[in-house]
Amino acid sequence: MAVKWVIFVISVTLILTSLVLVPDQKLRLHQNEQALNTFSPTLNRKILEIVEQHPQDYTIITSYPLMNLPGLTGRKISFLFDNYNDYQLTLSRLEANHAYLLIPKYAEKNIIADVNNKLENGQFILIFEDDSWIPYLFIEMRK
Repeated sequence: MAVKWVIFVISVTLILTSLVLVPDQKLRLHQNEQALNTFSPTLNRKILEIVEQHPQDYTIITSYPLMNLPGLTGRKISFLFDNYNDYQLTLSRLEANHAYLLIPKYAEKNIIADVNNKLENGQFILIFEDDSWIPYLFIEMRK
């Protein structure tokens, strides 16, 4: 029975010591940095730089894995850009004040044609292109 108490006291001591030695903020910073380095670190940093300008209400329509990037939880509408009708339906249902497309350049040809048309007539604004991993266009949608 004394051995159980010794093990318990050592365990509690180790837990309390780890809380003091590794502050919560430091762990979060490390986790955020690791998240930024997944898939395409260059693209991740560009995305965060842009969306930090509109922190209140924005959505990103994309097939890119955004879920682990800091501050982007709940901001993604998953879409594969492989069906024009679904693309139109997704755009028609948007409710956010700011919306972005993070679209791969290999998207379905009718979707690419629509995006190019909307870029030409000012409904969409090309924010950046990134070819560091899979070629993507990051586009702001105008209402």
